[in-house]
Amino acid sequence: MSPVLTDKNMKWVKIRKILVITGSVISISAIFYLAFILYLVTNGYRDYEKFCSEYIPLLEAYKLNKGHYPTQLMVFEKPSFYPRYSESSCRYIGSETHYSFRVDEGLIGWSFYNSDRQRWRHD
Repeated sequence: MSPVLTDKNMKWVKIRKILVITGSVISISAIFYLAFILYLVTNGYRDYEKFCSEYIPLLEAYKLNKGHYPTQLMVFEKPSFYPRYSESSCRYIGSETHYSFRVDEGLIGWSFYNSDRQRWRHD
Protein backbone atom coordinates (compact mmCIF):
# COMPACT_ATOMS: atom_id res chain seq x y z
CA MET A 1 0.00 0.00 0.00
CA SER A 2 1.23 3.42 -0.84
CA PRO A 3 0.84 6.14 1.76
CA VAL A 4 -1.91 8.61 1.19
CA LEU A 5 -0.66 12.15 0.65
CA THR A 6 -2.74 14.57 2.62
CA ASP A 7 -2.62 18.35 2.41
CA LYS A 8 -0.40 18.43 5.49
CA ASN A 9 2.04 15.91 3.97
CA MET A 10 2.09 17.80 0.64
CA LYS A 11 2.94 21.00 2.52
CA TRP A 12 5.95 19.33 4.20
CA VAL A 13 7.11 17.86 0.89
CA LYS A 14 7.06 21.34 -0.69
CA ILE A 15 8.86 22.88 2.29
CA ARG A 16 11.53 20.17 2.21
CA LYS A 17 12.00 20.69 -1.54
CA ILE A 18 12.37 24.46 -1.07
CA LEU A 19 14.91 23.93 1.74
CA VAL A 20 16.98 21.52 -0.37
CA ILE A 21 17.03 23.90 -3.35
CA THR A 22 17.85 26.91 -1.12
CA GLY A 23 20.63 25.00 0.63
CA SER A 24 22.09 23.92 -2.70
CA VAL A 25 22.05 27.48 -4.06
CA ILE A 26 23.70 28.83 -0.91
CA SER A 27 26.37 26.08 -0.99
CA ILE A 28 27.21 26.67 -4.65
CA SER A 29 27.32 30.43 -4.10
CA ALA A 30 29.67 29.97 -1.15
CA ILE A 31 32.01 27.80 -3.24
CA PHE A 32 32.17 30.40 -6.03
CA TYR A 33 32.68 33.19 -3.49
CA LEU A 34 35.55 31.34 -1.79
CA ALA A 35 37.17 30.58 -5.17
CA PHE A 36 36.96 34.28 -6.07
CA ILE A 37 38.51 35.31 -2.74
CA LEU A 38 41.25 32.72 -3.19
CA TYR A 39 41.98 34.20 -6.62
CA LEU A 40 42.27 37.70 -5.16
CA VAL A 41 44.51 36.55 -2.34
CA THR A 42 46.86 34.56 -4.57
CA ASN A 43 47.17 36.35 -7.91
CA GLY A 44 44.30 38.75 -8.27
CA TYR A 45 46.12 41.98 -7.52
CA ARG A 46 49.44 40.90 -8.95
CA ASP A 47 50.28 41.71 -12.55
CA TYR A 48 53.10 39.27 -13.22
CA GLU A 49 53.12 40.07 -16.91
CA LYS A 50 53.87 43.74 -16.21
CA PHE A 51 56.46 42.81 -13.59
CA CYS A 52 58.32 40.43 -15.89
CA SER A 53 58.11 42.92 -18.76
CA GLU A 54 60.32 45.22 -16.68
CA TYR A 55 63.18 42.78 -17.34
CA ILE A 56 62.86 42.81 -21.13
CA PRO A 57 64.91 46.00 -21.76
CA LEU A 58 67.49 44.79 -19.21
CA LEU A 59 67.78 41.45 -20.99
CA GLU A 60 68.21 43.11 -24.38
CA ALA A 61 70.90 45.44 -23.00
CA TYR A 62 72.65 42.46 -21.39
CA LYS A 63 72.73 40.65 -24.73
CA LEU A 64 74.19 43.69 -26.49
CA ASN A 65 76.98 43.89 -23.89
CA LYS A 66 77.77 40.19 -23.39
CA GLY A 67 76.59 38.60 -26.65
CA HIS A 68 74.12 36.23 -24.98
CA TYR A 69 71.20 36.26 -22.57
CA PRO A 70 71.76 35.43 -18.89
CA THR A 71 70.77 32.03 -17.55
CA GLN A 72 68.84 33.57 -14.65
CA LEU A 73 67.23 36.88 -13.72
CA MET A 74 69.19 37.18 -10.47
CA VAL A 75 71.94 39.05 -12.32
CA PHE A 76 69.63 42.09 -12.41
CA GLU A 77 68.41 44.24 -9.57
CA LYS A 78 64.73 43.66 -8.93
CA PRO A 79 62.53 46.60 -10.03
CA SER A 80 61.89 48.66 -6.90
CA PHE A 81 58.20 49.28 -7.61
CA TYR A 82 57.36 45.59 -7.08
CA PRO A 83 58.23 44.67 -3.46
CA ARG A 84 55.77 41.73 -3.25
CA TYR A 85 56.98 40.07 -6.45
CA SER A 86 59.74 37.54 -6.85
CA GLU A 87 61.99 36.89 -9.84
CA SER A 88 61.06 33.23 -9.63
CA SER A 89 57.42 34.10 -10.43
CA CYS A 90 58.55 34.97 -13.98
CA ARG A 91 59.70 31.39 -14.61
CA TYR A 92 62.48 32.71 -16.81
CA ILE A 93 64.25 30.40 -19.26
CA GLY A 94 67.28 31.87 -20.99
CA SER A 95 69.72 30.59 -23.58
CA GLU A 96 72.36 32.25 -25.73
CA THR A 97 69.95 33.27 -28.50
CA HIS A 98 66.55 33.73 -26.87
CA TYR A 99 64.59 33.73 -23.62
CA SER A 100 61.04 33.24 -22.41
CA PHE A 101 58.76 33.88 -19.44
CA ARG A 102 55.80 31.89 -18.17
CA VAL A 103 53.61 33.52 -15.54
CA ASP A 104 50.38 32.69 -13.72
CA GLU A 105 47.25 34.36 -14.98
CA GLY A 106 44.21 33.99 -12.75
CA LEU A 107 43.28 30.68 -11.21
CA ILE A 108 44.07 28.34 -14.09
CA GLY A 109 45.63 30.37 -16.90
CA TRP A 110 49.16 31.15 -18.07
CA SER A 111 50.84 33.93 -20.01
CA PHE A 112 53.90 33.20 -22.13
CA TYR A 113 56.50 35.61 -23.50
CA ASN A 114 58.90 34.56 -26.23
CA SER A 115 61.80 36.84 -27.19
CA ASP A 116 61.72 35.61 -30.79
CA ARG A 117 58.15 36.87 -31.25
CA GLN A 118 58.49 39.73 -28.75
CA ARG A 119 54.93 39.46 -27.51
CA TRP A 120 52.86 37.88 -24.76
CA ARG A 121 50.59 34.95 -25.51
CA HIS A 122 47.74 33.97 -23.20
CA ASP A 123 46.49 30.48 -22.56
